[in-house]
Amino acid sequence: MSRGKSKHRPRNDPSLYSEEGMPFVQTGDVANSGGRIINATKFYSKKGVAQSRVFPKGSICITIAANIANSAILELEACFPDSVVGVVCSDGLVCSKYLEYFIRTAKASLEMYAPATAQKNINLAILSQVAVPIPPVEERKKIVHALDESFEIIRCLDTAEESVTKQLSRLNQSILAKAFRGELVPQDPNDEPASVLLERIRTQQEAAAKK
Repeated sequence: MSRGKSKHRPRNDPSLYSEEGMPFVQTGDVANSGGRIINATKFYSKKGVAQSRVFPKGSICITIAANIANSAILELEACFPDSVVGVVCSDGLVCSKYLEYFIRTAKASLEMYAPATAQKNINLAILSQVAVPIPPVEERKKIVHALDESFEIIRCLDTAEESVTKQLSRLNQSILAKAFRGELVPQDPNDEPASVLLERIRTQQEAAAKK
């Protein structure tokens, strides 16, 4: 477990970045990732990488500033600022998925340790004291499998909801268009045109105003 690194000042120096290069993952990227980071909003140039630290694919990203204890698994190599901690599961004790899922359950507790200041943050010492329950291997596999299936169902439901919402919007527009064309109910061909009706109403209103 180690914090990201960004030694160069100022941190927004354009020479640190490029259109293509090493992904530079920030707290907002972790917060909005849904648990898996497959891309980044910024990229480090060679100069940027030289003053930072590269974390391997499979590392767990945990935010310790701004958005406390948001977590995600890297699906690519990337650099972080020091507001993100990287955890590499290399000893085979737990897999990245199991640990990342557990961090989600500990998020509320970790937020309690953040001081009530304008910029909330926790430190590496607090994070390293988190006790992670480690059940037998087969049980861990079942837990991860069950959670994977549950989140996939949620993802499918979200997609379906978005699709239905779009369809409802198009349906509402279609109904309004039909209403204005007079296609919702049978029409009497002997009815006067709407333009004649409106003109008659306008004339009556003007006559009433004069009285």
